[in-house]
Amino acid sequence: MFVIKYLCILFTIFRYATGSDTNSVLWKEGSEDIPYRLSNTTEPVSYELWLETKIHERILDYTGRVRILLRALEISDTIVINSENLQITKYSLLDHISNQIKITHYEEYKKQTILAFFLDESLRVSQNYVLDIEFTGRLQSGPQGFGYTRNVDENGNASYMATSFLHLTHARKAFPCYDEPRYRNSFIIHITHLPVMKAASNMPIASIVNNSDGTVTTSFQESVPMSVGLVAFTVCNYESRKVMIEDKNLEISFLVAKNQLDELDFAIDYIVYMMNKLEDYLGIGYNLPKLESTIVNDFMHTGLEYWGLMVYDSKCLLYNESLTTISQKMDIVRTICHLLTHNYFGNLVGYSWWNSGWMIEGFAYYYEYSFSNSYISEFPTSEILVTDLIQRYLVENSYATAVSLSHTRILDKPVARHPDLLMRDDFHIEGRLPKVVAMLLGARSLMESGIEGRKVQIFSDSRAAILSVTGYESRSFLVTECTRRVLLAAAIIRMSDHMLGKTTFQKGLQKYVKDMAFKVAEPKDLYRNLQEAVDEDHSLPDDIKVADALKSWIDQPGYPLVTVIRNYESNEIVVNQQRFLSSREEVDTEGLSWYIPLSITTSKNPDMNDTKPSVWLKGGTRELVLRTSENLTWTSEDWVLFNIDQTGYYRVNYDTQNWKLLADELHKGFPYTIGTLNRAQIIDDAFNLAYSDVVHFTMALDIIKYVKYENEYSVWITANRHLLNMNRRLDGHSYELYYGRFLQHLTEDHFAHLDVFEDFYGRDSIGNTLLRPIIADLACRSGSGKCLTATRIMVTAEALTGHILVPHEKPSVYYCHGLKNADENTFQYFWNKMKTVTNEQEKIHITSSIGCYHNFESVYSLLLETADPELSHLYYTNLDRFQILIYSIRNGHVKVILKFLRENHEDIAQTYTYNNFRMEQALKDMAECLQEEDKEDYVDMLEVLLSAGHISPTLYRRCINDMEYNRIWVQENKQEIENWIGEYFQPKVQSSGMIIMISIPVILITLWQIIFPIF
Repeated sequence: MFVIKYLCILFTIFRYATGSDTNSVLWKEGSEDIPYRLSNTTEPVSYELWLETKIHERILDYTGRVRILLRALEISDTIVINSENLQITKYSLLDHISNQIKITHYEEYKKQTILAFFLDESLRVSQNYVLDIEFTGRLQSGPQGFGYTRNVDENGNASYMATSFLHLTHARKAFPCYDEPRYRNSFIIHITHLPVMKAASNMPIASIVNNSDGTVTTSFQESVPMSVGLVAFTVCNYESRKVMIEDKNLEISFLVAKNQLDELDFAIDYIVYMMNKLEDYLGIGYNLPKLESTIVNDFMHTGLEYWGLMVYDSKCLLYNESLTTISQKMDIVRTICHLLTHNYFGNLVGYSWWNSGWMIEGFAYYYEYSFSNSYISEFPTSEILVTDLIQRYLVENSYATAVSLSHTRILDKPVARHPDLLMRDDFHIEGRLPKVVAMLLGARSLMESGIEGRKVQIFSDSRAAILSVTGYESRSFLVTECTRRVLLAAAIIRMSDHMLGKTTFQKGLQKYVKDMAFKVAEPKDLYRNLQEAVDEDHSLPDDIKVADALKSWIDQPGYPLVTVIRNYESNEIVVNQQRFLSSREEVDTEGLSWYIPLSITTSKNPDMNDTKPSVWLKGGTRELVLRTSENLTWTSEDWVLFNIDQTGYYRVNYDTQNWKLLADELHKGFPYTIGTLNRAQIIDDAFNLAYSDVVHFTMALDIIKYVKYENEYSVWITANRHLLNMNRRLDGHSYELYYGRFLQHLTEDHFAHLDVFEDFYGRDSIGNTLLRPIIADLACRSGSGKCLTATRIMVTAEALTGHILVPHEKPSVYYCHGLKNADENTFQYFWNKMKTVTNEQEKIHITSSIGCYHNFESVYSLLLETADPELSHLYYTNLDRFQILIYSIRNGHVKVILKFLRENHEDIAQTYTYNNFRMEQALKDMAECLQEEDKEDYVDMLEVLLSAGHISPTLYRRCINDMEYNRIWVQENKQEIENWIGEYFQPKVQSSGMIIMISIPVILITLWQIIFPIF
């Protein structure tokens, strides 16, 4: 009896925690225990929505009406839906035979964004009802709810458009609804607007009716069942371009500004290509009668995947042959692929709650890189996914405070319903529950700190772990946490693709998409379908099950460090696993273990292509012993390498001798026996293990010095990240003599080969084109006189002639270093150009480099203009402001920014806003760039912002901790690194910055372009 009673108590607690309590007393006025999740007393069946906007007249208020067909699931006298910042003007309820049911009154619970209607009679189970609500709202200035944006055409004329942004929990800000992803319903949408505007939505237009007041109402066909977060509508003055795909009987259309219509050709070709590829791969075609795309300027997202009406940032859709760089072109390719992948993962197959969002975003991120690689094979997007994203976010997952993809939390609701946190809350707990309840619900580690039923946020930081229970937490971390989870999901999906085998994994996904089409899925559905494919193909050992293997990665925090210790006498290898924690003070108290697929190769018979696991280190197994076999042999003189192509989501540490053998192999140079991704992995693992005191920092330096001979762009992404990281920390009086000289040594041969100027005859490979700005940036940072003088000539010549001389790819690198030594006239030229250029792809090159100018007062004047409430909106978007601010910090203007923030914080609050992840990123960036003499001013500036209420106490502490971490790191490591460099070669005494001789070809090419400009 005790066990049954105990289980009943747990069941009651769970229902309460998930907002499933159907007692209508809970919703009565004055109740202190209002859930943040909707009750299960009713569910929506379908919607019909009417909206009217006069955005063309710049009127932000709008009116609306929503008719919700709902079904009663339990006996209740309350209907509970979501609504936020909307004014309810009229409402009614009809039963299934159109009889009026009296609504006595309604209550708005603003904190929970809940709208509860109270009835004078109870609803009947399984009976349908029609809830009709009229309301008014106001268009939002940001991408949430029903929002507006400002557009400026090529002639400088401004116009406005209204667009929905209903992802996550923003639908409730546009119209009253059941704003949870578990509900999938059909929608009929009607939009009333002025005739000069166009309206678009998920489905094709059904009719356009002229109204007596001079407006028109555009009505759309009924949609397929979808979650409310996928609904889309827009009203704009754009032009339309349509293309019919005959073999699919599908119309692809675009809504863009008139002058942008000719920049859609590339997107059209690629969309058709990728739709065919996805259909072939997943075995099912696109499911709507139309696919439309539109553009929103100054967009904080690259794109949003609304079903049938996708929304893009202009830089991620439009292609201009003369302005779009190769990397920007790949941004377009990846963004389109990402959004099209969501037509299957997220749109066709939904998810029941936001904590399962990793299943849709993980697939979209993985395939945006792997599928894009097939379109432009010369651009190594599959490798970039690893070296630029997965490796970087391995750091974010390497702290004790990191949580698993399926983690549940106790969070007070202002945070719990924050859009960027919803994907990690699989239920909400209301009120102040006892400690034991919280522990039962999976928050044991938090409750041990004595925090009961309060707002709790754990910060996973690359320097320190901070527990906060006060203040509204910083958005920058929320975005970082969301991105961390998404990339963790992408990495696990990538690992699964390789450990199951690509054919088996594809077969399993085809089963999954067909099985769950038009439904909401949970991880168990994915595991089940993958296991069916594995059973058919026998692609895993019998004792390895998909669910067991994947749960060890999805249900546990962090990831393992695989340690490889060789016995060079017995020729045995001992492999063990433990959780990798970056901070030297942190230990794994839980003793976690994973199902680890170990792919192995050796120098005896190197195979860098077979990524299937040679052996498994199973969950619950701490170590295993490997011996040579017929297929895998080695001797004491051979290196061994684990994790081929870094397909497994773990780090590898070797004994000292094997590290040296790998380093020696790398220093043999081209042709490399070790593959591209493993060369990058060796660098990344060595440096991160050194930062964590697992190996000596000199080991990492012994490895990275080989990049003097490395030509692969993907490897240089990893090397550049670690070289720049050290560059920020080792700046100072001895920089030029030691670290600057080392940088110059690593880059001088590459710089001599690539030069500053691109091949004007188009003979550069994509690899060289992408590598050049990395090498040029490092060379200029090292003090190379040739680099600094050449870039100065480029910017000066452009200011004098108006002709662009900088390379097409990443011109911001050359603008930045050129402006560091340019004169005031050159700076003024680029300042004016930045304010007048209309192409977003061109403008971003200037906004991310103009803050490099050397003059303190000039940069300060520029920053003042960006914060001027009267002028700022005329010239600068939000992205422009933060590009200028952040790149000014990263390129030596910390003192300028400190003064700017301290003396103008009120104006900055209006124009930049502090409640913005970019601002918080800027404050953290400063902590990494401080010189000793700046630290007191940095603390003073933070205290000004804190006392004015611009930043939270948590962000203040985090920035202080970052500053202290960098101070301690430099104190402990700088001398050792400089000693190593001193032993590596004798530093030159003269200033490397004084080497100003430029090769004759550079001078001739530059003068030729100035005299005979190329148009």
